[in-house]
Amino acid sequence: MGLFDFLKKLKGEVKISGGATFGAPKPISNEEYQRKRQAEIDVLEHRYDLSTVEGINAIPVPCAKEQPSGGVASVTGRIEYYLMLKAGQYEKAGEVDLALACFRKANQLMPVSSVEYDKDRYLRLPRYLRKLRRFDEARAEEAKVEQLFGDGNRFVSEKGWTEKRNADLFRNLRDFDTDLVEASYIRCCCSECAKYRERVYSVSGRDRRFPKLPEALLAGDHDCGIMLWPFIDGVNSMRTRNEKDLEGKAIIKYSNRPFIDDRTPEELRDLAEIEQQKFADLAREQNRIDYDWLWEHLPEHCPKSLSAYSRMKNQKTEKYKALVAEAANLGYEIK
Repeated sequence: MGLFDFLKKLKGEVKISGGATFGAPKPISNEEYQRKRQAEIDVLEHRYDLSTVEGINAIPVPCAKEQPSGGVASVTGRIEYYLMLKAGQYEKAGEVDLALACFRKANQLMPVSSVEYDKDRYLRLPRYLRKLRRFDEARAEEAKVEQLFGDGNRFVSEKGWTEKRNADLFRNLRDFDTDLVEASYIRCCCSECAKYRERVYSVSGRDRRFPKLPEALLAGDHDCGIMLWPFIDGVNSMRTRNEKDLEGKAIIKYSNRPFIDDRTPEELRDLAEIEQQKFADLAREQNRIDYDWLWEHLPEHCPKSLSAYSRMKNQKTEKYKALVAEAANLGYEIK
């Protein structure tokens, strides 16, 4: 059973750590979702001048008014999120100054937002600057991002993220006065996480009806995305991967099934496809990095577009081999 199902079982809104209240979400149609998105956009476009560089630069940091009046908190309704969207639109339209203004303002707002954005969001600004061949500016922005995501900083540190997640979990356990947690089902995972998913655990091990929570799940040693949330015996049910609702002793029995890698052939196939996509994404990113370097240091020999460079690399043309050799002479290795 998911977190929102859990909260629904407790009837009404529930206060958890941080003072926020949550209720079970109701499924909405695509049409209703689009209406909500448009309502968010209308509020932001009315509140801020996003059509001029001056208006974008005037957006305060931090931004107190994050959500549409009376609306439910939504990432898509936040100004920094919308600025990223606008930046992409301006970039596509060739409006360089407006695109850069949106990217810069978003990068100023994200560190002080209550939403934690991943590193890739911040790197959109320097990547655009590299696309514009403004390499010194790009390096300066990349240095800022690396500083945000350096060791010990809350943005990067995987260890820090794990500690924060665990602290939130333990606060919620105290709020609900329970020692039990439910580990979510996750379809694509490693062989180790497959053993741990979709069970109810006793955090302390005192409730011997359930297995003790493995240290690996708290330490993040095998973290494919398994989520943990409070579980109250006698109140919560468990929805299994087979869409079966378990209650009472059935949950205990299911949680104590053998700790084995029980991934199905379909799950293994899905995981292989994801890994293949990750490899392809890494290859594309490396191509972009190499192309940016070539454009900066060997512009007279560099193809005019990234797609042209990718084609010549895939075909291993003589021109590509010559580029590799010239880059090596300058101390840069193209693998």
